[in-house]
Amino acid sequence: MRSIAMSSSSAMVRILIKGGKVVNDDCTQEADVYIENGIIQQVGKELMIPGGAKVIDASGKLVLPGGIDTSVHLEESFMNATTVDDFYSGTKAALAGGTTMVIGHVLPERNESLLEAYETCRNSADSKACCDYALHIGVTWWGPKVRAEMEKLVRDKGVNSFQMFMAYKDMFMLRDSELFQVLQHCKDIGAIARVHAENGELVSEGAKEALDLGISGPEGIEISRPEELEAEATHRAITIANRAHCPIYLVNVSSMSAGDVVATAKMQGKCQALKAVEREPYTGEVVAVANSGKRDTGSSDLDTPTRPCTRHGGVRDLHESSFSLSGAQIDDNIPKRSSARILAPPGGRSSGIW
Repeated sequence: MRSIAMSSSSAMVRILIKGGKVVNDDCTQEADVYIENGIIQQVGKELMIPGGAKVIDASGKLVLPGGIDTSVHLEESFMNATTVDDFYSGTKAALAGGTTMVIGHVLPERNESLLEAYETCRNSADSKACCDYALHIGVTWWGPKVRAEMEKLVRDKGVNSFQMFMAYKDMFMLRDSELFQVLQHCKDIGAIARVHAENGELVSEGAKEALDLGISGPEGIEISRPEELEAEATHRAITIANRAHCPIYLVNVSSMSAGDVVATAKMQGKCQALKAVEREPYTGEVVAVANSGKRDTGSSDLDTPTRPCTRHGGVRDLHESSFSLSGAQIDDNIPKRSSARILAPPGGRSSGIW
């Protein structure tokens, strides 16, 4: 693993993004952004900053937070196919589009060690990735060894999300009883449980029918994977998760039928929002803005913030805004505002360039 360290003796990197329109989750404002060693220190106008900062003129432009792509497939082989992009070309393309972090997948073969598969991916990705990245780990089989390695990955490696499959029979598919036990374990170790819901048994039968008809291309998808198979598995996944008392993140929901199942379960109270861990409130620079909630107030007086005061006496707290925490931040214990840069994202590593 390549380590990246910042010390007080290292050269201070200062950047001032000037004259742009800053877009946050709660408001949009004309403001400058001052950054030291990758950490935003101030947002506002006429900032008092140290000398030596690199100035980036953003006049007439939007200044946006970097995007996070929570599901990418890089340098991955699956069913006799290999992705075109590796961690270098994929993350380089991500940066070109404004995405500054990606979350990839590690899919161990059946009976392969989850830890070894994780280390293999890290050893390859660390030297190639151009941006921050983290990893979802696939639970493609189940047993005491997998149980122990999941806990070790969470405790020692920073991984906090696992993906299970109800599809891909004889490859990645878990039986219902196994999925139930994995979800219980995810709940116990505080990990996010991602589930790919399809009826693997019937999809396999449908694939045989398509091949018998001489269909081996993408047009066989409709024959082998009708909507009802996804809807049935989605309902089953929610039922199993409900019995395990474990929130799930349903991935690749691709049909209206499956979406209706999720909507119905939410109305019945079976799909609950993930509750974030308690964090200290943001204590950094807070700029008073008249344009709150993207509405023009017609006033230029910035002495009185128009955002309603929070229980912290007006200190901005993202947990009280419309901002939704990503899965990668649900169960860690890192405050929103840290005194030092977080050098490695969960289960991955930081490029150290942002």
